[in-house]
Amino acid sequence: MQKPPVWKPSPIFAALTVLAAAGMACTFLTPTPVAWSLTATPGAPAPAVPTAPAQASRLPTLPAPTPVTPAPGSSAPSPTPVQPGPWLVYSRDGGQPAAYDSTSGASTRVTSSAPARFAGDLSSGVSPAGGWLAFRSGQQDLEDLALDLVGFPGGEVRAHLPLLSASVLKKLQAAGSGALPDAVAALAQPDGLSWSPDGRYLAYVGASDGPSSDLYLFDMATQKTRRLTDGLNQVAHQTWSPDGLWVIFQEVVSFSAPPGWKLGPVWAAATDHNELRKLYVPPANSTGEGFLGWSAPDMLVVYTQAADGLHDLRAIPISARFVDRLYGGPLDHAALDPASQTIAFTETDLTGAQLGLAPGIYRLPGLKGSPQFVQAGEWSSLAYAPRIGRFTAAGEQGLLLFSPQGDSLLLKGEAGASASPDGHWVACWGDRAHPGLRLYQPDGLLLQEVTAEPVSQVLWQPDSQAFYYVAVGKLFRVGFPQVQPALLDQGVDSGSLGWLARPAKGG
Repeated sequence: MQKPPVWKPSPIFAALTVLAAAGMACTFLTPTPVAWSLTATPGAPAPAVPTAPAQASRLPTLPAPTPVTPAPGSSAPSPTPVQPGPWLVYSRDGGQPAAYDSTSGASTRVTSSAPARFAGDLSSGVSPAGGWLAFRSGQQDLEDLALDLVGFPGGEVRAHLPLLSASVLKKLQAAGSGALPDAVAALAQPDGLSWSPDGRYLAYVGASDGPSSDLYLFDMATQKTRRLTDGLNQVAHQTWSPDGLWVIFQEVVSFSAPPGWKLGPVWAAATDHNELRKLYVPPANSTGEGFLGWSAPDMLVVYTQAADGLHDLRAIPISARFVDRLYGGPLDHAALDPASQTIAFTETDLTGAQLGLAPGIYRLPGLKGSPQFVQAGEWSSLAYAPRIGRFTAAGEQGLLLFSPQGDSLLLKGEAGASASPDGHWVACWGDRAHPGLRLYQPDGLLLQEVTAEPVSQVLWQPDSQAFYYVAVGKLFRVGFPQVQPALLDQGVDSGSLGWLARPAKGG
């Protein structure tokens, strides 16, 4: 067959082509102007169509694979099989667990006989060691409430542990549509399960051996359960020490004692031997003790919830019998940066008036001293974001990002933020007056709008090359460098996103 003639460009045409390409390159590499200021226009959200990034070089790209040239006389190496995972885990249709494999793009439905009863379990229930997901399953009446352990890859339920004893089940059935029995109320708390830092142990609240709830420990190495407590009162609010040797929990006498809970002591249960250590007894006006975080491996920072706000920020050591009072309060919200030993807190008109403080945000460097002013206003939330080394506070003014040293940046119209694991990017979503999701640099530079839809949750991929968000029940993936939303699933339950790593080697 005769080959068609090959057209060759003239030198003049080639020169014009080079000039045109250079002009296009300038267009793509020149930063796109982005309107960003500290004064938002009420009721005028950014356009729904995503704009180009402020600078193409700011967005990450995956490195190209290095080609391997076989030695002379040898065959080319066989390609390494692609390992599945890590997985984005979530629930859909009112509690059906699912997983999205970020490597293959395949979705898996978890083979549980009952839905995940509490959406937050799919975030707190992912093992730090990878490969295991724990959640409490059951129907809405809670009569079949159980703990499911799911293995990956595969998504099969490997262990199904009933959580209710016969006596507790009988009380639940007798209560009907009334108030839950205290033992069941303990099991229904949002922080009913937690993994040890190394992923070997799963601590959970159960009521399978008597009339009350207790703290249990499931050992992943032996596949056996150990009961850590045995008493007539209930267990709530568990948290692990950083070394994994202790589980801290609140003893609850009653969940239905107005205006809050009737409390017993706060305890530490040893995981490597049989010991229950009483840490402290809450004040008489406490309706709930809160665990702010660990300022040191042996030092837990706590607060007391009372009818008029939070009180008595204190440092409680496990190894010594003393309480270090940090700040009396009252206050509204609090957050801890353990690295800089700084506590940030907010005061409202009500709480601040009792202390002679104006409403706003304050900080306690070194955990002590006099409160130092950061920003005025009323703030509805406060948290610490270790990936960017800043506190975040949401309020009517927008989203405030401020360092432990007090320098701050205000993003007007934003209400929530999620920083990438490498700390280079921050995805922020707005309030009702300014919905949508936008991508920023940590210094506040707006790169582009991702969507104009109301967003309820954002979670980053561990390698920072993509993030996921839920908007109006739809799950989207946004990958770099295109930064364009791709629909993954619908009917997704808000608040259920978690990230599960591959199984540890030998696990």
